[in-house]
Amino acid sequence: MIFAVVFLHLWALHHHKSNNPLGIDIKGPQDTIPFHPYYTVKDNFGIGVFLHRLCRAGVLRAQLLRRARQLHPGQPAADAAAIVPEWYFLPYYAILRATPDNFIGGWLTSWMGFIAVPAKLAGVILMFGSLLVLALQPWFDRSPVRSARFRPVYKWFFWIILLVAVVLGYCGAKPPEGAYVVIARVATAWYFFHFVILMPLLSVFERPDPLPHSIRRTRAEGRRVRARPGPMPSRWRRRDAPHHCSLPAPPSRLSSEPAAASAQDEQAQCIADIAAKNPLVHQEWDFNSIFGTYDQAALKRGFQVYKEVCSACHSMNLLSYRHLSGIGLSEDEIKAVAASVQVTGWPQR
Repeated sequence: MIFAVVFLHLWALHHHKSNNPLGIDIKGPQDTIPFHPYYTVKDNFGIGVFLHRLCRAGVLRAQLLRRARQLHPGQPAADAAAIVPEWYFLPYYAILRATPDNFIGGWLTSWMGFIAVPAKLAGVILMFGSLLVLALQPWFDRSPVRSARFRPVYKWFFWIILLVAVVLGYCGAKPPEGAYVVIARVATAWYFFHFVILMPLLSVFERPDPLPHSIRRTRAEGRRVRARPGPMPSRWRRRDAPHHCSLPAPPSRLSSEPAAASAQDEQAQCIADIAAKNPLVHQEWDFNSIFGTYDQAALKRGFQVYKEVCSACHSMNLLSYRHLSGIGLSEDEIKAVAASVQVTGWPQR
């Protein structure tokens, strides 16, 4: 069954592409990156780190994840003082133990006079229900925005539900008595309130922020903002802010040498002041890294502009047709480009 689910995942990945943290639909090739080397290097690095930690824990620290009481021999006549599952099951274990009779508590049970749903059965129902509500989130959460980055209200409730999960895990590791039971019941109530009631309400009443036009434009804007330390981009400053110095006129041939030297010094000082007020912006390009690649879609558009406009005055004498494969053209496309060019001064075959 797991093998079949893997193939379903590959089919969905091939047809619908992978998701992104911004939750923005792919508008074109400019919003995607090649599988190799980006995903292969990332996955191989993660696998390497995992195998390193696993081998280190298995060979050098074999008892690291085991509890001391689990090493004691079993005694059929005595139960263990505390039996808890692994840490990733502790939130569901807390929900299982914190659920009272009839899902509500002793006061309703005493008022009814009978127990309709025992505590054990109610705990099992809520424990599996906590997994079911996660599977039903596509129907509960009807917001058109998939990223919490553009949902100003939901992002606060995200941290609350994360804190609730941590509290449930902590209560699941403690004995079911005293304040731990009360805290676990409150956290369980908030857990179901968040996914069953709060998410549909946020989908209706929340007003998300406007989404960017594309993923690539968002990346470019983020890089531009990080690259400029000032409160206003330098491109806007050059256009709007007037310079506080004007370049002096170049010295004429009739001017004296001291006057010419003074004018040159003043001109150099003015240029230095302008450069200090308008620093060069550091640009981040996709091909800067060791595994960087060019944007082939942009290169193809640039080559198309060259053929239609720039080729009337400029030539590419030092470029071979086989080099066009570097911008993503196939062999047939390169042959079509070569066939469309008529070379003068050479015998035509």
